[in-house]
Amino acid sequence: MLRGPGPRDGRPLTILLVEDNLDHVVITRQAVTSILPCEVEVVADGGKAVERLAESPQVRPRPDLILLDLHLPVMNGIDVLRWIRGDPTFHGTPVIVLTAAGEDEALILDCYASGANSFLPKPATDKRFAEALRVLAGTPRPNVEAPGAT
Repeated sequence: MLRGPGPRDGRPLTILLVEDNLDHVVITRQAVTSILPCEVEVVADGGKAVERLAESPQVRPRPDLILLDLHLPVMNGIDVLRWIRGDPTFHGTPVIVLTAAGEDEALILDCYASGANSFLPKPATDKRFAEALRVLAGTPRPNVEAPGAT
């Protein structure tokens, strides 16, 4: 399994959250920051995600982990995922696809075939999310569960 980078030189992880629903942004940001020492940057559509990722690392550091919604304006999540995996710069960057429950098996298989490391349903508050985040970020499991974990 691909493992993402842990915090380097005491620097918290940089996580890019690509999500257009403000309620989901709030829930996901709260869940992520309760699990990992990190900075969460949010973009609200697929086009802005690609623009952000295409920036020079001298402008802004590349994210250590990407949390990606599928149903996005401008450019959908599958197309963003394919763009990410088509750029060798992001070969080792873990991508967790977050989407509303009820996605069909074909969509899930398409996500994995397109390079997703994990596919998890929203909201991002259950134990599966916490464990996937820890594994992909390369951080050890704490002795206590994240608030709201079920």
